[in-house]
Formats: sequence, structure tokens, C-alpha cells
Amino acid sequence: MRKTTRMAVLCILWAVSTCAAAEPKLINEKRVFPKGDPVWKKPRQYSLWAMRLSPDGKHLLYSHPKGKPPLTPEGAPDFHKMQYEMVLRNLKTDKDTLLPINPLKSGWRTGFTRFNMFDPAGKKLALANIVVEEQKVDERLTSVRTSMTLVLYDITAGKIIKTSIKDPRCIGKFDRTGKGLIGMKGRRSLDIFTSDLGGVKLKTLAVKGFLQSVCPTADVICVWAPPERMKPAAPGQLPQRGPQRLFLYDIKAKKETAQIPIHQRNSKLDDWETQWTADGRYLYYYDVREVTEATVEGPRKKIRPITRVWDRLAGKQSGQVFDAVPLGPGPTATSMVLAKREGMRYERFLLHDVKTGGAHPLGETGIRPIHAWGKKVLYAKKLPDGKEAAYVAEIDPGVDSKSNRQGARRHRGVDGALPK
Repeated sequence: MRKTTRMAVLCILWAVSTCAAAEPKLINEKRVFPKGDPVWKKPRQYSLWAMRLSPDGKHLLYSHPKGKPPLTPEGAPDFHKMQYEMVLRNLKTDKDTLLPINPLKSGWRTGFTRFNMFDPAGKKLALANIVVEEQKVDERLTSVRTSMTLVLYDITAGKIIKTSIKDPRCIGKFDRTGKGLIGMKGRRSLDIFTSDLGGVKLKTLAVKGFLQSVCPTADVICVWAPPERMKPAAPGQLPQRGPQRLFLYDIKAKKETAQIPIHQRNSKLDDWETQWTADGRYLYYYDVREVTEATVEGPRKKIRPITRVWDRLAGKQSGQVFDAVPLGPGPTATSMVLAKREGMRYERFLLHDVKTGGAHPLGETGIRPIHAWGKKVLYAKKLPDGKEAAYVAEIDPGVDSKSNRQGARRHRGVDGALPK
């Protein structure tokens, strides 16, 4: 009898420990910047765009102020005219490298960190030299961007590779092989192009819009076509805006392959990058949904963030996650790391697998998620003295299909049903 009881207890303990081990968790936390280091300060409204991990997890791209802010005529700091430099930090040695491009205006501070500018191997960066000149506009001198030249930075060699791509507005990304570029340029409308790394063999595609993201396994890009200003329907009426679109474009087939559903009140598609799972099949993207909330004036419609998941191969939506935004591909082929909103802020990580439907919280609440790629996540949190510091950690997936299904049922805010 004692032997049977002992065996039963051991079986229970083994089952509990096995179940616990199956839950994903964060391990090997490391502070990115030493205590008291004044180099990095989290931009107040841009915490989720402040830094970016390289695909190989070895480097961190971020910006920091160049010198002190100029003063206004009243003698106060003019942060709007502050300049910023791009810095690449080696996460193994903690060595910083100042990237040799022109300083950025405050509006461009997160321009190279909210979207992926690394090549697939994490060995190069696609950046731009931006020329800003003082011009008289409405009898006032103001800074005007006059040109952008696309440049590449070789991380291993530590040098700039110049391209011949120059325009008043141009941005480039690496293609899925890392051996070519896909970009957009144009003063008014954005023309999307492909090119070799030097910018010599440039070819304009028959598609216009904002280049959102590049599929990692197929010659497919995600493009956002912003709403166009339409002519007034009648004299005296204000001009209206046409519908915006989000769609997939096949570069080899030279055609649009899918129009992806988005809410017309979604105004953040030039801020939030659409994210692909590592297998290139599923696209996670930021959208909004309308909800009715009770206020002192009565019921009122508001919009709340939602992440939708598009199945590229099946050509249909395959899931959604409420109150969350996608940050980057997770540690498995079909997983994604998201920032989960708790109240009014994004305060924890969520690991979602579209194939199994599993959704698991990662780490503690009260952190500020910033970015994720593969097995690594980047976030900020407060120290005991009240100051905030940035950290990287690794994801220990520890998830089997059974625990994934259980996690999906347990976690609130995940709904596999399609929106009405």
C-alpha cells in the first residue's frame, strides 16, 4: 500500500513538473545598458519603436541625442529641433558603433527602428543619408528635407556601401535573399522598385504604395496604399478621402495576389510594420475594431487595437488577437511575439502560435515590450530606484501542441473566430 501511494505521489509530481516545463518562459535576462548609463532614454510616446534587434540576435539598433537641444527664443530647450544619431550595439561585448550617416531630425528618430532595415542574416543595414536644408517657408526659416540617398552599412566590415539610389523620399529593404533590395521612392506617390545592392539595376514595379514588409520565404511583399484625397462631390463641399488598402503583391508573377481586410479607421499602418512568421505563410498585422463603451454622456463608440492573422497560402484570415500588436517572429516556424495591452498601455509579451491557436503570456506584467525576433525579446522595466532600463532575454518555448491548445482556452483576448 505504501509503495502504491508513493508511486502515485511521484506520478503526480512528475506530471506537474512536466506541465510546468511545457509552459514558455523568459530566461537569461541581461541588462542592455549598464546602470547609470545616460546614453539611452526611452522616447516617451515611442517605447515600442525605440530599438530593434537584428535577426541573428547579436546587435541592437537604437538612436541617441547628438549634443544638447538648441534653445527657443524664450530660452527653453527646443526638443523639436534636436538631432539624433544612429548607434549599433554589440550585445555580446556591449560595444557601441556610431553609424556614419547624417544626424536625424526628431521626426525621423524612430524611422529606422520601427521597420526592419536588417538583411536576413543580420550582417547589413539599409539606411539613408538625409540632407536637410534651411529654407524660407511663409516668411520663416524652416528645416526642409531636400534629398535622401540610400546607403548600406556592412556590420562586419564596419563601413558604408554607397548606392546610386537618390530621391527626395526613398527607403529600401533587403529582399528575402539579402542579395537585392526592394524599396520605394517618389515625392508625391511612392513607386516601389527592386534593385541590386549597388542600385544600378533598378526596376520600377507596376505597383504604388508604402512598402510594409517583405515575406521571408517567397517573392511577395505587403503594401499599404494610403487613402487618396478625392475631389469634392459638389461645389463648397470639403474634399473626402478614398478608401485605404492593404494587399500582397507577387514580384515574380507581377500581380496583386490578395487584398487584406482592414478597418477604415486604422490610421497606424505607416507606424506598425506587418510581421511574417518564420515560415513566410502567416502575416500578423495591426488593425482596429469598434467597441461601444459606457461614458458619462452615454454609450460611445471607440476603437481598440487588434492583431489579425492572414494565411498567405490559403488566402484568408485565420485568427485574431484582441488588444495586442505584433512585434516580431517567434522561436518556432508559425509563432509570433506580440505586445499585450493591459489597461491603457502595452505591459507584457504574448507568444501566439497561429497553427495551434495557443497564446501564452511571457514574463512579468508592468514591462514595456519593444521588439522581438526568434528566441530573443527586448523590453524596458523600472528598477527599484524608479529609473527605467532596457533588457534582453531569451524565450524558452517549452510548448507541445496539447499545452498550446490549453493555453489558448485559458488566455483571454484570443479569438479564433473571424470578425463580422
